Parts: sequence; structure tokens; C-alpha cells
Amino acid sequence: MENINMNTKKPCGFWPLGECKRGDRCDREHHANLNPALVGHKAVPGYNVPNETGEACLRCMSRIYPCDKKGRGGEDDPCSECRWFGGENCRCTLLLNTSYNDQIWQTMMQRGAYTGYTLPDYKGGEEASGKKDPPTPMPTHRFKAGWQGEAKEVLLRKTDMLPPAVRQCPRAYLVPPRVSGAQQKSQNWQAAEKRKRDANDDMPPPRAASTASYGFPQLPPAPTFPQMPQPLPRPSEHSLCQRPHPTGSVPAPPNKRQRNESNPRSHNDAPMDMDSAGVEKAAPSDKVKQLILNKEAVDVDDNGYTSDEE
Repeated sequence: MENINMNTKKPCGFWPLGECKRGDRCDREHHANLNPALVGHKAVPGYNVPNETGEACLRCMSRIYPCDKKGRGGEDDPCSECRWFGGENCRCTLLLNTSYNDQIWQTMMQRGAYTGYTLPDYKGGEEASGKKDPPTPMPTHRFKAGWQGEAKEVLLRKTDMLPPAVRQCPRAYLVPPRVSGAQQKSQNWQAAEKRKRDANDDMPPPRAASTASYGFPQLPPAPTFPQMPQPLPRPSEHSLCQRPHPTGSVPAPPNKRQRNESNPRSHNDAPMDMDSAGVEKAAPSDKVKQLILNKEAVDVDDNGYTSDEE
């Protein structure tokens, strides 16, 4: 049974390659099972994990089974393992750019955070992997008529293709893996971006490839407007009171006598006609005066006065 250690740090990706330059100052894990010096201290001297490409299909390579897919045709001509244990949805295709070495390195690093960078225990063809259902044969309509390969009983008698020591310390029997297609594409993209930045130093650095789809859209720069002129300073009330008079001197305020002389209606004038409410009456116009005189003349005639003609 595997020992699982939950108290682990993230592994240093440069340490198993022998390329970490930080040494003890590195904040990532430098596990003993990833030490590249283990290659010179193998428990099985002279043994190395096969590193030739195009030797197995995806299912056999991930389960670390021997595979006889090489030299066969397409998906309708599966290997013996996929024919007897692949199930209905299995697609048996030969991996041309990956080897057992590359696949075991990837498995070792994925499991390393919890299992000490070891490989899973060996399981036969009929044993289920994890929580999956037990393997079943491929349906007859999925492979061509007259298919030839190893019998099911022969496959069940086979043992692990790896020595037990390799599963306990795989780094001692591995070499650094090839760059995968996704890694090569990422490296090519980074190299192209570096050349662009070198050609134009003013170009901002690009976003990381892993977060490009989550990044926010870049907005155009904000427009610039001409600067408004500064307003003139507003004079204070004190400065307004201190302005010089056009004549050169500020005249003194008029006294009481001067005010009376300049006012046509002073207290020495005759009293004005007032009505019963004490409001000053307005002076009658010429037309009104003529009407008053005519009325007075009529009143005299009514009192018995006669003219000279009589």
C-alpha cells in the first residue's frame, strides 16, 4: 500500500533536471527521490526505462504495459491489450512523439506531491484503475475481421515490465523528457514575443499564455485636452476701498447744511398740502386749474352778481 504524505511543498521543476541555481535558497521542494545524482547509484545497474518513440499506444503507455501496436494499421487494428481490455470507447493509436521514459517522468511529477515521487503499483489487465469499472473487451464491430494478436490468457500471465526498484525510485532510471507539443508551442510563442520586445523596447510585455483568455480587454488611451488658462485673481474688498480717486483725493462726505441746500424741499420751505390721511397731495395740472377757475366763476353768478352789459 502506498504511503501518502500531505505535508509537502510544490516541487522545483529545475531540481530533477539538475538546473536549479538557487540551491538551499530555493523556496520549492528539493525531494531526495528527484536528485539527478541518483542516476549513478541505481539499485538495478545498467537498466534504463525505454526512451524510443513510436513503441506503444496511449493506453499501454499510460498503464506502463508492453504494447504490440507498432507495425499495425489504424484504429480497426488495435494492439492485443486494447483488443481484450480496451472497452467500447477505446481508440488505439500509436504515439509517435512520446516514449515510456517521457510518460513515466510525467507520472512521477504528477504523483510526487503526495507519494514521494514514486510510481503506482502494478495492476493486471483485468484490474480496475482507480474508481473506474473493470476493463472489458473491445466490441467485434470496432476491429477488422481476421484480427490477429496475443490471446487474453497470455496477457493475463504477463508480469510488470518494470523492476520493482524503478517504481520506488523512478528518477534513477530516467533521463530528462522531450518537450511536448504544447510545451514546444508555448516556447515558440515566448521566443517570438521576446524578439518583438527586443525590436521595440517601448512595447509593453505580453500577458502570460495561461491567463490570456481571462485577461481584460485593453482600452485606448484617454484623450488629451488643451490646458485651460488660469483665471485672473479677483480683487478683495479691502483693495477696492483703497483705489485712488480720479481727482487724486477722496472728497469728504457732505455735512448737514450742504445736504439741506442741495435738497429743494428743506424744513424752511412752506408746508405742503396734506390730505386727511397725512399724505402729501400732488400739484394740480394746468387743465385742472382751469376747471377750478370756471367753477368758481359759475358760483359767483349764482350768488347774484351780474355782468356790466346788464
